[in-house]
Formats: sequence, C-alpha cells, structure tokens
Amino acid sequence: MSTARNKPGPAARQAALALGVAAALAAAPAQAWRLDYFLELALEHNDNVLLSETDPISDTIATPALGFDLRNDGSAVQARLAGVVEHRNYLENAYGSELLAEFDGMLNWVAIPGRLHFVVQDRLTVQPVSLAAPDAPSNRQQINIFAAGPTVFFRMGPTVNGQAELRYIDTWAEDSAGFDSQRMSLALRGAKQIGPGSTLSANLQAQRVDIEDAGLAPDYDRYDAFLRWRRNLRSFDLEFDAGYSWLDFDDGGSRSSPLLRAMAAWRASERTSLAATAMRRFSDTAESLIEPVSLDGTIPAPTLPPGAISGDAAINALPYRETSFELTWAYEGARATVAAGPFHRRLDYVADDGPDQTGRGVQLGFGWRLSSNHRLEIESRIERLRFLETGIENDTRYLAAFLHRSYTPHWSSRMGYTRYERDSSETGLSADQNIWYVAVTYTR
Repeated sequence: MSTARNKPGPAARQAALALGVAAALAAAPAQAWRLDYFLELALEHNDNVLLSETDPISDTIATPALGFDLRNDGSAVQARLAGVVEHRNYLENAYGSELLAEFDGMLNWVAIPGRLHFVVQDRLTVQPVSLAAPDAPSNRQQINIFAAGPTVFFRMGPTVNGQAELRYIDTWAEDSAGFDSQRMSLALRGAKQIGPGSTLSANLQAQRVDIEDAGLAPDYDRYDAFLRWRRNLRSFDLEFDAGYSWLDFDDGGSRSSPLLRAMAAWRASERTSLAATAMRRFSDTAESLIEPVSLDGTIPAPTLPPGAISGDAAINALPYRETSFELTWAYEGARATVAAGPFHRRLDYVADDGPDQTGRGVQLGFGWRLSSNHRLEIESRIERLRFLETGIENDTRYLAAFLHRSYTPHWSSRMGYTRYERDSSETGLSADQNIWYVAVTYTR
C-alpha cells in the first residue's frame, strides 16, 4: 500500500457518513451504548520486509495502534462498529511509513417497529493489489464497501413473513480502478414456518452494477431467484439454497447458472462441533466481503483479523462463478481450543480475461491456557493458489506462535514469532520471511 493517499474518492466520505449516522443516533439512551477500546505499542524485527527472492532487506518496525468496538443493542438502534488503525514506522527506512486502517460496521435504525428499518453498512479493509505477488508493503491497498437503504417488513399471512430491501452500494479501491462501482440492489423475500425449527423462504433479487471505468468491464444487471430451507435443531443446523442466477451485460452478452449453497453444523458435544459449507453460485469480491442483514433483521458481528491487517481477495468488480467447499472441526475446552479444516475454492470469471483461479489448503488454530494469566496461541495455514489463465502456481506456508500475558485487567503483553514461505513457479515471486514481535497493550 502506498503511503500517500492521492485517491481519496468517495470511500472516506461514506465511512464518515456511517460514523456520522451512528453519532446522530447516539441520542438513544446512553446506557444502551458500550465502548471497548485498546491502545498498543508494538515492535517487530522483519528480516525480509519487501519479500524479495534475491535481495532481502531487514528492518525494525515500531507500530502504535488504536482499536475500538462500539455496540448498541437498544430497541430503536442496534449497532456494531469496530475498527483498528496502525501506523507502521520503518526505523531503518526499508520502506516509507504506512497508515493502515480497518473498519467493519453495521447500524440498524428501527424507524417503525416491525415495519421499517434503515440500515447502514461500511467495510474498510486492506487487500492486495495483486494476488500473484507477495504480501509486501508495496502490494497493499485500502478498499471500501459502503451500503445503505431501507428494509420493509410485512406479513402475507398468519405464518408467512415478508421483507423488501433497497440498497445503494458503493465500492472503491485505492489502486485497483476496476473495483470502483455504484450499485442499486432490490430484494423481495418471504418466509414461512413449515414445522418446529424449519423455515422455507422464497427470494428474488435484482442488482444494477455500474463500473466507473467503462474500459475495464461492461456494466451489467444481475438477477437471482432461489428457495432457502433452514432447519435448526438442538445439536444440528441445516441450510440449503437452490435456484438460478442470470447476468445481462450492456455489451450484449449474458450468462446464467444454477445457484446452490449448503451449510451443515453439528454440535457433537458441549465442547466439540463440526461445520461444512459448499456452494456454486455467481458472486463478486464486494459481495464476498460484506454481509447482508438476515431475514429477521439481526446484525452479523464484524470480524477483524488480529495483528497484521491484510486480506486475500482479488480486487475487481468482475462477476465470477464460485465453486467452494470448507470444513471446520472445532474444540473448546477449559484450557485448550482447536479449530482446523481444509478448504477449496475455484473462481471462474465471466470475462474472458478474468483472473480465473483455484485455491486449496488447510488451516489450523490452537490455543492453550498455561495459567490464569498466560496463554499460548498458534496459527498455521498452507495454501496452493493456481491462476488458470497464466499457469502461475504459488505455494504459501504460514506459521505464527504468540505468548500472551495479562498483568492487570487492563494491561497485557504478547511476544511471538511468525514464519512465511512462498514458492512460486514465476521467477522472482518466491520469498521467505521471519518476524519477531513484542507488544504492550492497554485495554479498556
């Protein structure tokens, strides 16, 4: 990510709008709002800052950071606004200083209880400029997705609930001009309780996508029609979507494809669970990065990655056909927590020159409470990413181990080590990296 922000675009204004709406609605009862935040000062030594294959440059990086989590669970306003800002200072000048930020928020204002809600969403994150290149500072960019609009709830019968949604969506990227777009989305949904714990819903969706740079991709309309069956039991949840999608492009082209999605979650015991998700559908990067409001109007909690802020999405506005599968086994004990599983994802872009790709691998997370104030955390990920058009194949391996220590309810520290390895079939794109890390954190 470049250190200069020469292309602020609409994203900053829309992020500010999301926060401004939250502030305006803060006139709701003060006790309904809760703010948690942290201040952190971290120091790391990186032996290959630019992830060079032949000329590694080491540096020591000082990073002050501020994070916050603001929420409201009131009857008129429900909100979850979370974010983190880092200022990375390269003390030996291997790279210019970086200001990295991530914000994930949703606000739901109940204008008329049970009838009309107004929703504002914003997602600001850091993503790569090119997935084929290593995750060096020069390969990072800020992106923003903003959505806002009303949701109308109505009843179509004693057991049938309806919902209509209108959304304006704006997508923006710091460097990838092909991601910039404006969208209007309309959805109509109806859900019927068909038995204890079972719901059947019908969904119709239409979206207009206007891409700012007409030379990069044509504007298009997208239509989706699908049925969703959901069943929730004491130890088992099932969800299945089946339908069809259509894409109509302004240049005269069109595509269609079945829409299939299945999710199963099994709680084998109080401590052990198994979850699987499989899908085949049209999608795009913006859709994959921002969550919709669920049928009952509840708000999904945002997720923020710990430590280094960097994503793994292909930043463009092109639609693709996604075929994916993910399996996760999780255990949460009194001292130990484990989450592990394989994943597979294939993206076939509708455009002939799209970056078609296949990624597969396995990830593992492990935590162990050594004592009342010490905790060990280990994360590992192995992935093979292949770009089908160019034949470039990248194998990446990541391992991180951190020791957390709490001194008081507010003060803590962590120290750790990360190892990153990348083997590429393309000359010059392989690299190894070691990072030693220590941080002191104040949490309130």
